[in-house]
This record gives sequence, C-alpha cells and structure tokens, in this order.
Amino acid sequence: MQKKNRYIAIQNVKLPTEEKINISLFCSVADISRDSYYQYLKQVRNENFKNGRYLEFISEVQTKTGYGVGYRRMTAKINKKFAVQVNTKRIRRLMNENDKLSVVRRKRLTEEQYERRKEQKDNIPKDLLKMQFFSGTPRKIFVEDITYVFTFERMFYLNTIEDLFNREIVAWYIGTSPDADLCVSTVMKLQEVLGSLNGIILHSDIGSTYLSYKYKDCLNELGIIQSCSQGSCYYNAAMESFNGIYKTEAAYNWFGKTKYLSRRIRAEKVLERTRWFLPYYNNTRLKEDLGFLSPVEYLKKNPKGTLPMIIKRP
Repeated sequence: MQKKNRYIAIQNVKLPTEEKINISLFCSVADISRDSYYQYLKQVRNENFKNGRYLEFISEVQTKTGYGVGYRRMTAKINKKFAVQVNTKRIRRLMNENDKLSVVRRKRLTEEQYERRKEQKDNIPKDLLKMQFFSGTPRKIFVEDITYVFTFERMFYLNTIEDLFNREIVAWYIGTSPDADLCVSTVMKLQEVLGSLNGIILHSDIGSTYLSYKYKDCLNELGIIQSCSQGSCYYNAAMESFNGIYKTEAAYNWFGKTKYLSRRIRAEKVLERTRWFLPYYNNTRLKEDLGFLSPVEYLKKNPKGTLPMIIKRP
C-alpha cells in the first residue's frame, strides 16, 4: 500500500466509543513515522484551506459574469489574485465538483446539445426584484441560494429558501452535490410547509443549477414564478446576508474559522450544529429590522402583512 493511502487509512479510523485514537500505535502498524503523519495532516489542512478560499473567489467571479469564465481563465485569475501557481487541473476539478463550470459553448457539442445550451442561456428568467428585497405580504416572495458546508469527510451543500416578509428560512435541504436534485428537494420541502405554491415568486442567482431543465420544470409544474438576478452577489443580497450569518454563528463561532475552512471538523458535528441553527434562527434569534422579534414572532404578530418598518437609529 502506498504511503499516502496509509495516511488516509489512519485518518479515517473511527472507534466505537469516545476514546482517543492511539496515533503512535496505528503509525507503527502502518510502518510510518508519527512525525510524517502529522506533517501529512498539516499539508491536507493547508490545501483544504486554500481550496476554500479559491471556491469563494470562483463563486464570486461566476456570479458577476453569469458563469462566463472557463477553468483556464479562472486558473489565471486565481494565480494573479492569490500570487500562486495553481495547476489548471486542480481548478477544473474544484469547479466541476462544485457546479461552477462555465456555461459557455464548449467544443464538440452536437447540434442538439448546442441548441439546448443556447435555449437555456437565452431564456434566463427576468430579475423581478431588482434588488428590492422586501415583501409586505407573507408567503409571496422568496429568495434561494446554496452555500458550502465544510467538513472533514467531504463538502456538503445547504440550499435555503427565505421568505422576504419576515426573513424566515421556510425550507432547507442539505445534499452532497450542488445539483438540480438538491434544489428540487428544497422546493418540495417548501410545498410540504405551505401547500399550494401557485403564484409565489422564487428568486435566485443564475447558477447553472437554477437554470437546469429539471429545476425549471419543477417550478413550472407547481405554478412558481421564477426570478433570477443577473449581476453581482448584491443582486441576491438577502441570501448572501443569511449565508454570512450562518457561517459565523453556526460554524466560525463554534469551531473557529480556520479549523472550519480547513475542514478539520467532523461532518457529524457540523451537520448537527447546522440542524440546530436553522430552527434557532427562525424561532429565537432576534432581528433588529423586525423590531427585535424573531422571524416566527414577527409573522405571528403580522399574519396578514405590514408596511415597511422604519428603524430609527441614534
């Protein structure tokens, strides 16, 4: 067995109880030194941390350009931005695994494939919100986005749908791929909560997942009106705000930003904290722009809607 595989085998050891793993014993059995194993762990953490920074940059670029940057140009941008020399294969793998590849026409497409791609790009839904992230009526206008969930074992993806009336996360779903199935599953969760979705507006960015035929067909069948932002991350600022709160209060504050982004925390702990945070956010966490009420409290107080609330600051 190659030395790298022996490192990975030790890394993945799980004991049936809470007792600590005897690293020295496992290293001895695997015929590797304890120092070399810890050096390997340090290298993995550094690479995971770098990949996390690259992914955030890739997401920002693709949002601003409408997924118009291919992996070669993205590699050049990353090398310039971070003053590094990253291989194009690494960036292509990151973009592919996280659904961040460009949607521009690629070589060797069949005529049918080209027409479907062209149709998909030409039929991007209009931006119905135009950065007006307010709804005076509950359960009418929603925003949606996917954010990364960093864990030791693998990357997970959290897709959330927020009601713009009271900022409540009405539906959410965690998956292992940022694909159409993740978003369709979240929409079905929304249907379980609300029943009929006919006539609601659901706003997102123009990520390829939200433009996929499977996702758009789901919305059409349920009578949902789709809206897509076509600019920077500020065009879906409501969800960007929630994602920032989630990362800070469900991850960084509990595990430390560096440890979390370098994927040192077990999936079990991160997912447990995520499942705790979402009900807490809806039911307990007070929001200043809601008059220091939680989203659920605000809806109970204003079940039929309200005019915009003006908060006077000192």
